[in-house]
Amino acid sequence: MTANRGPDDKKTLTREEEPEQYWQTASEKKGENPLKDPLAIIGIVSIFLPFIILAIAIATGVVDVNAGRG
Repeated sequence: MTANRGPDDKKTLTREEEPEQYWQTASEKKGENPLKDPLAIIGIVSIFLPFIILAIAIATGVVDVNAGRG
């Protein structure tokens, strides 16, 4: 389903037409490090933590990487 637009439609707002200040967060305006944000730290930890736990489990022998190989 599509909408037919006439010549009198309003122009849509795009990022290129807006001043840069409207697309920045308060911390970006201050020039702060984005990794100081607790949500960013939680995201990074949640990505790497399963791999770290798996590496420890393999190193201690809890997970057998040779299971099923003969």
